[in-house]
Formats: sequence, structure tokens, C-alpha cells
Amino acid sequence: MKKLTQLLSMLFTITILLSACGGDDDDDDNNDDNDDMSPDTTIDISDPVAVSAEIVVAGATDIDGDPPAPSTDANAPLIDADDFDNDLISTQGGSLVIDIDVSSGDVAGTYLQIKGSDSYFDIPFNPNGRVLKRGRLLQNDEAPAIEIAIPDNLGIGTFCADVCVYDSEARVSNIVEVCVEITELGGANSDFLTGNGWTAVSFEDFDEAGVIEEIEIGELVVDTFPISLQCSDGSFETVDVTESDRTDKLDVTFAVNGGVTVTIEEFERDLDFDVSTCEQQVYTEEDATTTLIGTWSYNETSKELIMVLKVTSSTFTEDIGDIEVIEFDVEFDEATGTLRLTQDFDDDGDGGETIILEAS
Repeated sequence: MKKLTQLLSMLFTITILLSACGGDDDDDDNNDDNDDMSPDTTIDISDPVAVSAEIVVAGATDIDGDPPAPSTDANAPLIDADDFDNDLISTQGGSLVIDIDVSSGDVAGTYLQIKGSDSYFDIPFNPNGRVLKRGRLLQNDEAPAIEIAIPDNLGIGTFCADVCVYDSEARVSNIVEVCVEITELGGANSDFLTGNGWTAVSFEDFDEAGVIEEIEIGELVVDTFPISLQCSDGSFETVDVTESDRTDKLDVTFAVNGGVTVTIEEFERDLDFDVSTCEQQVYTEEDATTTLIGTWSYNETSKELIMVLKVTSSTFTEDIGDIEVIEFDVEFDEATGTLRLTQDFDDDGDGGETIILEAS
């Protein structure tokens, strides 16, 4: 999913706090206390106890009280928050993933507590699980991640949580804070999105100077670059390799109720690093179809669109279950019926990509 995943940015992550993660350890199952909550009852997002009771944290145990305080042991794990933003965004009924970059120490699990709640979540670290890297969830055995499902009836607004990790000797790291903005499903005056399906016709890559490349649907994109590969005698040599990809189809359907479906058909030719040498480069080629299903939210004032997507089927089987949270600036030309969805790749907004779509 090269073209799509270049557009994906998980706006999670974290900023170091100086406060402690806290004290009790009474076990409880996640969300057992609120099985009688009606799905039609709006959950007050300003009530941390209610939020904690109704969100679903994958693989977690809900425990009464506060998590153990950070350890004073110099060998305790350390979360690196220097390169992270502490603001996440999702929709009602959507999902989010908190990726945690641990700069030192080992990790046996993670504690998460909604700020102001009287309980916390203990999430054992699954080294075979998925984690987020550069905006895409990947298989990884080093970095923990927290996956959270948001109820459909959680009120719009923002809640915050404290996060820390612990190691195999129960030593607790520093605490980081993440705040999550929840937006309303669908949006006012969004009929132009839901009135028909949408089919991508091209992509535009841009920087602060303007559009630097336009790529049509069905156009093969070839990238040649140098890389160091090991030779048969054990030495390393820099050689030029050529990879390519092509997006043959990218269809998007927005439902009135806030649901969205994305279907992608693409081709990839990639270097196989495991078997390639400086003398002989081996490539893999694959045609793939991927379906993502999720939720969307449109802000008429800011002209911003949020999509929370989950890969439900894919030729790339390792991607199934991956969650993507995407923010776009929206431009709709009523005269031509053209929809432009633009994703910035950096905080300065001086580089990114636009998907140009037409009604299908």
C-alpha cells in the first residue's frame, strides 16, 4: 500500500510528565462494570471514570486504583518522548493506536490510566503484535503499542491519559501524557461526500514550492537508489537497485451514518533484502487488493476530514487488522465534481500529497 501509506499519519504519541503513575493493584476485567450502559446513552467525555469504563483497550486488564509509581532504579525502562506529539485524534466508533518509543530497558507491559479515573489498564507487551512505524503499523518485536476502540456513543471532546511501561522486574518507567480528541461521526453539509462513490484519478506530490510530481492512476512509478549489500566474500558494496509500484484503483465510499470503505488495487516490485547480494539482486513482484473499513468525520468550518480505517482484507496478509488514522484537508469543486484530499507529511505543512478523486 505504498501510495496510501505515504498519506497515513498516526497523530498519537507523547510528552513527558513529572508526576507519578500512582498505587493500587486490585484486578478487574475491562468494562465489566458497565454492561448495562445503553448504546443510546451518551458517555460524558469529561467523566474520566465513565470514559475508562467504556473504552476497550486490546489485551488489557482493568485494575482498581492507580498504577505503581515510576522506579528510581537507573535500570528502569525509559520512554523517549522528545520526538512525539501528545495529541491524537479519532472519531466516535473509531479506534486509535498509541505507539511508545522506549529508548532504554526492556518492556514487559504498559500501564494506561485515563486522567482522573479511579482505575487503570495493565497491557502485557505482546512481542508478536503490531506497532506503528512512520505512520504504518508493522510487525515488530521491540516497541509496545496500545490499541483502543472508541464507543459510538462517546461524547465529542477531549480526554487525556497517562502512560508508562514496566519491565520484567516490575520497574516502572517515566510517565508520558497523551490527549485524544474525539470528533462527531459524519458532519454537517457533507452531502457532497455521501452523494456518490469516489474513484481516484491521480496523485500530486508537493513541497513548499508547489507540485513536484503528478502520478496518474495506473502509472508505474520507478525508483532507483543506491544501497549497501553484502557480497559473497563477506564485504559490502554499494549498488543501484530499482523498485517500482503502481496504484491501479483507489475507491472511497462515504456512508451517511459515518461509515467509510476504501478499496485499493496495486502492484509492487521490491528488492528482497534477505536473499540479495551485491553480485545478484533478487526482486519480488505482487499484485494486491486491500479493503479498509472504518469511520469518517468532516468539519465544515475547517474543511478537514478524518478517516479511521482498519484493514479487513488484503493480499498482504500481514496488514490485516492494521489501523490507520488519516487527516485530510478537503477541497470540493462543485462545477467539475472533483474532490481533492490533501495530507501534510510534516508539522510545517510544506510537504505532502493530494489524492484527486472523481464521482464514480
